[in-house]
Amino acid sequence: MPLRINFAEGQSDFDISRHLFLEYAETLGFNLCFQGFDEELESLPEEYATPNGCIVLAWDELDCAGCVGLRPLNDTVCEMKRLYVKPA
Repeated sequence: MPLRINFAEGQSDFDISRHLFLEYAETLGFNLCFQGFDEELESLPEEYATPNGCIVLAWDELDCAGCVGLRPLNDTVCEMKRLYVKPA
């Protein structure tokens, strides 16, 4: 099955992103509160908002299979955060 990759746009995509970010956090085995994770979820897509940042979603048919957030650190460097792919 071919994967489809797209940028998160609109509330539905950000809700899916939020859900995947939570799944990601559950796999880590430690709490992300020291990173302000709860605030990050509440304010999506704020730190990943265009034109500088984004959330990329990977789709397998109608199911979202994974995500990654990209946000700027400076004018030439970005950070990949919350890279997550659902288990098969």
